[in-house]
Amino acid sequence: MTEKTLVRVIAKKGKSALVEWGDDAGIHRAFVPTDSITLDSSNHGRTVVSADDLAIGLPYGVEWSTAVTFDLSVEEMEQALYRRGIWTVDDVRANPQAAVSALAYAYGANLRALYNAADSVKTAV
Repeated sequence: MTEKTLVRVIAKKGKSALVEWGDDAGIHRAFVPTDSITLDSSNHGRTVVSADDLAIGLPYGVEWSTAVTFDLSVEEMEQALYRRGIWTVDDVRANPQAAVSALAYAYGANLRALYNAADSVKTAV
């Protein structure tokens, strides 16, 4: 008997469904045939798909880890924190929003890389 994996059905259209599941490697989404989705009576009626069907499903989403390269150095991040007044752990605790703002600012230039990667993937499809 093949192993069953708990899934969440995101959408169904025709004979395919977009499902989401998690495992040790992370969270995943893929299109699978709707007839591969079952309710597992041994698992409180939860929605499951066989591991085999998930393995051959059509992956959904951009593989961001390979599509984008961030070039932020730790020194640049440090300076962004300093510019926002974050010098100590106590500063982070007292003003966590400033720390988040520093990270958002530091990664701002890299957001452009994210958009470029998304555009290149979109045009490749």
